[in-house]
Amino acid sequence: MMRMAWTYWATTMMMTPFVLGGQLLARECSVTLRVVDHFGKPADYRLAWFRDRSGRDYTERFEGLHGRIPCGYEVYKYQVSRTDRDHVLGKLEGELIAGKPETWKTVVTNPNVRVNRFGIGEVSKSLPHDYMWKGLVKPKVKGPLWVHIRSVVGPEHVEAAVDTSGEFKVYEGFSNGNYVLYVSDNSGSIRYTRVLNITTFAPSVPLIIELPDEAPTVTVVK
Repeated sequence: MMRMAWTYWATTMMMTPFVLGGQLLARECSVTLRVVDHFGKPADYRLAWFRDRSGRDYTERFEGLHGRIPCGYEVYKYQVSRTDRDHVLGKLEGELIAGKPETWKTVVTNPNVRVNRFGIGEVSKSLPHDYMWKGLVKPKVKGPLWVHIRSVVGPEHVEAAVDTSGEFKVYEGFSNGNYVLYVSDNSGSIRYTRVLNITTFAPSVPLIIELPDEAPTVTVVK
């Protein structure tokens, strides 16, 4: 299954220091948080608190998930909370550095938390010791290939080597969500890309990858 992630974007708009009435005013940045599930869909969260390392609170500088704060590359910590439940499982904490004109921060929710009419809880998942998800890359090619499966919004990243028969094996489970699959060769060139919508923790249907005659277009950014 793919994890669902809730993300908050953080935007930081920077103002250079200036003098007003003979007093030097501190530079400010605009910060925006966005919370999403592992499918990238927005989640209903609010800002519980936003503090610097000394403990000074800046929550009142925010309207919703957007605010303006001093930004001298300071490290800030924050907590966001579900709007429908006041529960420890519905709270997410993290930190960011504010120093650029704009800062976007994506916060991904815990995909194992479940909410129903009885309350809120966390699901525990485990794989059988012999679990294996197989896939096949066609046609066979000369030289090593690697298959990468990376979450679009979360930190999950699984990789597997393709053997001489074109087969690859994955031994890990997935949170429900959207993933980018890509195949690279030994030189680092990308030979194939696809978006996967994984809806089960332990996929079992073999994944067939048919390499195109031409590799994906590469855009050089300068």
